Amino acid sequence: MSNIPDFVLQIQEVERNLKAQWQIVQEEWCDSAAESFKNDIMEPYTRNFHQYITGEGIKGLGVDKLVQQMDKHLQDMESLTGISANFAFVCAAGPQYNGKVKNWFEGEIDIENDRRVVARGGIVHDELRDRDYWNDNPNSFEYDGVKPGELQDENIQEIMKQKN
Repeated sequence: MSNIPDFVLQIQEVERNLKAQWQIVQEEWCDSAAESFKNDIMEPYTRNFHQYITGEGIKGLGVDKLVQQMDKHLQDMESLTGISANFAFVCAAGPQYNGKVKNWFEGEIDIENDRRVVARGGIVHDELRDRDYWNDNPNSFEYDGVKPGELQDENIQEIMKQKN
């Protein structure tokens, strides 16, 4: 269903941001504190992200399988009631949801009407979990900025400077 948030993608974005920060830590610290950060934070979080997404080693389903199961149940409900799950979601969400996301510059991207998303039946990423509706070519007039969760080291350093 097109309106289910892609929790797996969101978790992967958090993981990418953490790894980007880890790269900065490695370059800046270069000491036992960096090793401690790796052992106490990076390794457990990376293991937990994988377990959370796949469900491997836990009872029940990972988020990926859970969302697929939710989608199946919503499709079953759709066939029983005759009411589109997308329509039911839009009614429930009301004005809070407009089918768009904001890019780096606070502009809106109409992802639900993007031809690639429509061709995939409402799935917002390709088989590599990449947001291909997002224009990340800095030489393009329609540039949307860096994709969520894919900040470059220099972007993170700039944000950290602004925080200080």
